[in-house]
Amino acid sequence: SNDLKIYEKYLTEIDKTTDIESFELTNQKQSKKSKLTTRILADKEIQNNLIIISGKAGSGKTSELLLLIKKRLEDKQATRYITYNKLLVNQVKNIVTNSKISFNFTQFSAISIHKQIYRYGRNFGNILFIMTYKRIKELENSQQIKQNNLLSCLQNAHVSYIDLNDIINNNQQLFNIIRHHYSEDLYDFTYYFIKDLQTKYPQKDRIDNHEIKKYLEEYTQKTIDKISNGFQNNVFLRDYYNVLSNILLILRDSDTFYDEFKLASFSPSDWHKVASRGGKSENIIYQNNKDDFRKLVNRSRGSFSRYVPFIDEAQDCHDLERDIFFELYHKKNMVVATGGQEQLIRHEHECNWKVDSTGRNHNIIEIEKKNNTFRLGQKHIDLCNYLASEFEIDLNLKPSHLNDGELIIDIMGFNEANILNNFKSFAEKGKQNGYFPSESVMVIIESSSTKIFQKHQTYENDNFIINEHNNVVLKNERHGDKKCLLQQIINNGKPDNRQDYRVFYHNMNNQSVDDTEYDNDEEFGIDEYIALFYESCRGSEAFSVMCLELDEFYERKKQDTIASKFLSEDLLLTENQRKQKYAMTWVLMALTRAIDTLYIQISDSNSELGKIFQKYIDSK
Repeated sequence: SNDLKIYEKYLTEIDKTTDIESFELTNQKQSKKSKLTTRILADKEIQNNLIIISGKAGSGKTSELLLLIKKRLEDKQATRYITYNKLLVNQVKNIVTNSKISFNFTQFSAISIHKQIYRYGRNFGNILFIMTYKRIKELENSQQIKQNNLLSCLQNAHVSYIDLNDIINNNQQLFNIIRHHYSEDLYDFTYYFIKDLQTKYPQKDRIDNHEIKKYLEEYTQKTIDKISNGFQNNVFLRDYYNVLSNILLILRDSDTFYDEFKLASFSPSDWHKVASRGGKSENIIYQNNKDDFRKLVNRSRGSFSRYVPFIDEAQDCHDLERDIFFELYHKKNMVVATGGQEQLIRHEHECNWKVDSTGRNHNIIEIEKKNNTFRLGQKHIDLCNYLASEFEIDLNLKPSHLNDGELIIDIMGFNEANILNNFKSFAEKGKQNGYFPSESVMVIIESSSTKIFQKHQTYENDNFIINEHNNVVLKNERHGDKKCLLQQIINNGKPDNRQDYRVFYHNMNNQSVDDTEYDNDEEFGIDEYIALFYESCRGSEAFSVMCLELDEFYERKKQDTIASKFLSEDLLLTENQRKQKYAMTWVLMALTRAIDTLYIQISDSNSELGKIFQKYIDSK
């Protein structure tokens, strides 16, 4: 990108002059005047500051990260790139390792944030093993207490019924009482209880007072059964936020952790699992006492704190994740890139990196990218701003170059011939512009599609997680043995040995469509085109992007468990408006991935999103 060229010029000129005033770089297409004071300050003062790079989608946050990584590697410092999206992890890894920077391969690594947290949990005394058994009883008791508190609240507030149509707004009196007189955990528990009723009884408008106790007891017992029967299978993903809490506790006060989990009572075989960090080594150097446990934790801290962390998409971090990084790196010698609320898809609230958990400020240098986007063309920006305006989302993107970009909106439904012809055109365009296939075309797919997948067997799986409020979130997920037909479509049905295009299917063999797996790395080749689910496209980009069945994706995201709780503090929003804003935030993430060409396919022109796109087309 042109932004990258500007930074590159800065990096080559910085050794020749101490001048930090503005300079201008002009090429055939565009010109930009850029003041580099904060960038130079960030480079020089990183060891004493937390560097924050903030900006809208496509504004060059990752490019800024990459250039600070380059400077650290040139200075022989170990660096680690960390983000949620495993595909982006691999893309950044390829960019850095294939660059002209001369560095020892051990000095750079790229990893997903979940894999990084998993390593913390394993290395700081095998926390995942320690917490499992105690945690089951803890959670069971917690569910029972919240049930009793909710019954007490309902009785004291004289609630005559629970409305199932608009969970937050139509039960506003109940939620206000809980929020002001009880706890956020009970607020959350009540929401998921009503959400479960809403799903279980879609024909009912309300649950009357005499029925509430029975339904609440059934719900509580169901959550307790889930915990008892399934919790030990993959504690990391099921109880992620408690894993975070315990990592933070062990970093802040390992003695308290030792006492709380009664490690002194562990058998020799159980202590071996702790001291060996889950490894198979017969010899361990740490004895079962507080002093040795503290040494184990401190030694592990040292192994992680030797590198400079670069955390991308940091607006989506939970406060606990942020505070773990703060504990390890002391709020300095680290870099985070963060977008605004319009890029928030993982939690209800944007993570604030300018303060810690106590609200105290610390030394920061902020590089503000603001609303300028270096990736998107004017046509893409106009569409995204239009959609954001329709849903009252604060986006307001602005172009940083003169390229219009190409925009194709196909509202004629799923058509294999259209996919084939457009893909071939985009692949050729990418080739002519010097892009590898992996950079050339990215195809984003709706995971529940019945057209792009050939299903052999489908089954339902009642899954659950424990959320940040210690509540059981039940998930009824549909899985299946299915084959993606994209490669077959773009090769017009040719046999494998005669195909022109090879496709890398990212994350399509996992049960979950998101990127929360921590133990599954996927590598792609530069000669493969990329296909991925919408949930996995955050942070990625390509010269051309194809968004297939976008309206189907939008409708599915509106049904996400969290959707009707999105922006819950804004009491002026109806439940449907929350769902719409949540789903459109995901849609906008996908629509801001293209550098040159954006192809959007709408399955049904009469769908909610189809009508909005038709309205946009008519306005042009």
